[in-house]
Amino acid sequence: MIITNAKKLWVFHSAKKLLPLTSEILESGDIPVISARDNHESDFPTQPHSWKMNAFRYLPQNPEAKLRFHSDLITNLIVMGD
Repeated sequence: MIITNAKKLWVFHSAKKLLPLTSEILESGDIPVISARDNHESDFPTQPHSWKMNAFRYLPQNPEAKLRFHSDLITNLIVMGD
């Protein structure tokens, strides 16, 4: 799962241009891409840190992650950037 402050379309567009093999994986839907910005910018327009915080806070209710998120089973979290 990828959770990013970037817009979801930007992730797919950038991957297609710069990482074509990764793009294929992303487009298959096997790895969900959740845009904290797309989901939370309207609630916190000038607070990008709040976008990501709320993306993680509401992850269990996020329909994009619902089938892949089990709060009792999380053992690893890798954060890159931001």
